[in-house]
Amino acid sequence: MSPMMNKTTERIRHRPKVFIINRGCHNFSAAERFGDLVFMTEGMISRYAVGEIYRAFEEHLTSSTPDDYLLVSGMSTMLIVASGMLTQKHGCLNLLLYKNGRYLKRHIKLDNGEANHE
Repeated sequence: MSPMMNKTTERIRHRPKVFIINRGCHNFSAAERFGDLVFMTEGMISRYAVGEIYRAFEEHLTSSTPDDYLLVSGMSTMLIVASGMLTQKHGCLNLLLYKNGRYLKRHIKLDNGEANHE
């Protein structure tokens, strides 16, 4: 970090990421307004290959911040793994849910084992 930048400036400059489970045939461009799209896998993945899914996601989620989003789409096993990883790392989970042609933001913050929905 340069001497002219402080943590507040650094946070303002950070553009959130939108983590997407799998690059499929869907058009996710409407989610770009929330951050840079990051596709964590591509192609066919076995729902039973949980270790493989974890390793693929770890590569991407290591650089995640509490301001990033998980776009809800794709295989439930993969969503569960990604949700658990983000919640474990940040104590919160930011979701993008698609409804009626647009994405809705949902935030869950865990405090002392209780979820606070914002």
